[in-house]
Amino acid sequence: MSRASIKISAARLQRLLSGDYTNPAEGLPALGTATADVLVLDDGDVGALEALDLDSDTAIFAPLGMRLRSEDLGGASVLAYEGGPASDDEEMVLAGGLVVGFQSYISATFVPLTCPTSIQMTDIADFESFHQDADAAVLTGTFPDALVHPLAMLGDLCGLGTEHACAAPQRRRAVIGPDGDCRPSLAGLAFAAGDGAATACTACLGATVAPAHLTAARVTRPWLSRYLLVLDVLRLAGRRFGGPIEVSGFGHRLNAELVADPVEATSAPVLLRVGAEHLVCDPVSHRVFRTGADAARLLEAVLAGDGDEPVDDVATHLGLSGATAAAALVELQGTLDKLDFPLRLAELA
Repeated sequence: MSRASIKISAARLQRLLSGDYTNPAEGLPALGTATADVLVLDDGDVGALEALDLDSDTAIFAPLGMRLRSEDLGGASVLAYEGGPASDDEEMVLAGGLVVGFQSYISATFVPLTCPTSIQMTDIADFESFHQDADAAVLTGTFPDALVHPLAMLGDLCGLGTEHACAAPQRRRAVIGPDGDCRPSLAGLAFAAGDGAATACTACLGATVAPAHLTAARVTRPWLSRYLLVLDVLRLAGRRFGGPIEVSGFGHRLNAELVADPVEATSAPVLLRVGAEHLVCDPVSHRVFRTGADAARLLEAVLAGDGDEPVDDVATHLGLSGATAAAALVELQGTLDKLDFPLRLAELA
């Protein structure tokens, strides 16, 4: 298997386990109406493949040696693996030497990560620990080491977040176990009739966490999707800039008068401070640029302010006149445009 093929297999497996199908990876086919990725567990009932819409762009991860009938595949490609989540092994090994680990959320805090590792919610204790850590991050700015490790991959983001898109309604991904049911994830409920929720999903963790618990957690923590995106940013920033890293809205504000909690829009730029350096990161494109302290404080006032217009937030929280605030915003927007950074300040009102 070529290096390019291994990279594509890794991207498919990552999106299957995370449930994130919003950002197409390079080299993967465009998403159509068919199921994109299927994981057949070691003891899975392959007859369940008949319930899925498969085509030549579908990839099926199946145990090495499992007999699959070509007439059931719909032209899909089969990627054989050894080990995996349904075995006694904590690692899945694919052709070409790609190794992916599996750990429960609590176990991941004690086990060193030596390969790309999917961190899963395997029971209610994992789910509660995840929220305890999220609360601590908001209050103190301290993030779990395991979650910001560059090899960490948190599973089922749509089940954990408040606004993450869910792939279950389109059946983008599927997991097949011994009972013959198709599920959207390892911890998910069997696919049901109907479209399901596009966000605030209860299906992808429903076999592990009761829907009422999922809903209650989102009500008390409306910033969960923001937290998940910040974790992604920190995995990248830690590799590039080292640390410690302070994150605006998580135990830290440049402007002390601003609301301490992460009230920014979920996908708004993330403001970081690494030592004396100030960084702005787009959590979607992962574009990063350095800026000065004054510009960072201005941008923070726009992102986390509660005024009707950005100019009002800047004037109020930075103690500037309306004219001075307006001029500063024009200058900042000019800098963003020169850098081709995907942010329009006027649209944040």
